[in-house]
Amino acid sequence: MTSVPHRSTAPAWRSDEGSLGAYLLFFPVLIMLIELVVIGGRLGIVGGDVEAAAREAARQASVASGPSAGSVVLVPVAEEALANRGLECENFDARYAADSNFVAGGHVTVMVTCNVQFTDLGIMLPLPGDARIRRFSREPIETYRVVAP
Repeated sequence: MTSVPHRSTAPAWRSDEGSLGAYLLFFPVLIMLIELVVIGGRLGIVGGDVEAAAREAARQASVASGPSAGSVVLVPVAEEALANRGLECENFDARYAADSNFVAGGHVTVMVTCNVQFTDLGIMLPLPGDARIRRFSREPIETYRVVAP
């Protein structure tokens, strides 16, 4: 009786020669994807900070004696709120939105606009350019209140 040579069912080990090219393609793509996630997260956080500044400015404007007194406090309150959050804006603007109704029982809508440089977002690779972030906030004016013109 002749014996048949025994064949192993285990996979044959292959060498990893030539895999450097795959790594050279994979890692830059992976770093760019991570960078995009970080940029998206940071823009979300900055958007929340700008919205909080708009909310604080609208709250202060809603308790002011009138629209002109409210417009005086808009910019300093919003700037202070952004500074407290460590955000530096270029082309900063805070103003009443067009739908503001500054009468007793009405509402005040404040728009805050901030341009943020991508280099200020704290990401790994420096990117050129900036992002304009604009947020609105609306606060009611008390119904039984005297509002100056």
